[in-house]
Amino acid sequence: MTPAPGSAVRMEAILATVSAGRMAATLAALASPGFTGRRVGTDGGAAARAWLADHLTALGATVDTDDFPVRAVPEVYAAPTVAWGEGRSSTSLVFGREVAIHSASCDAGEVRRGPLGLAGNGDPTGRWLVVPPGVSLFDAYADARDAAGLVVSRAVDADGWQ
Repeated sequence: MTPAPGSAVRMEAILATVSAGRMAATLAALASPGFTGRRVGTDGGAAARAWLADHLTALGATVDTDDFPVRAVPEVYAAPTVAWGEGRSSTSLVFGREVAIHSASCDAGEVRRGPLGLAGNGDPTGRWLVVPPGVSLFDAYADARDAAGLVVSRAVDADGWQ
């Protein structure tokens, strides 16, 4: 007799089939050089999709994939170097923890320096504008003409990563 769908017995039966070794092998395969560039719109992404579809089909799943247009996907070629302050009093910020790249500026290679300002207050020209809580990015962008950029708070996990 097959346990009822959603029952604890059925869940235990399903979990008993989970293999840490198979999971590790799947991750190793998808992280291999053959799938490099797994981003949307890349050859590696298409290869990873095909590999996953083949494996799911082999397990008895019905797999459908849909093509969709992808606008430019920005590339981060190297972690940026960001410092807060000047000279000996400057502090380097950790990429992914204290600073992240907005997709609109991924390909901007120039160095941007400038004083801090508050988004929506005063002349933004050449300033890094801190976006205060409660101010939408839409409103901050509207007031950011000729600013060096926006400084936006982002949530982090328990370990401090964005």
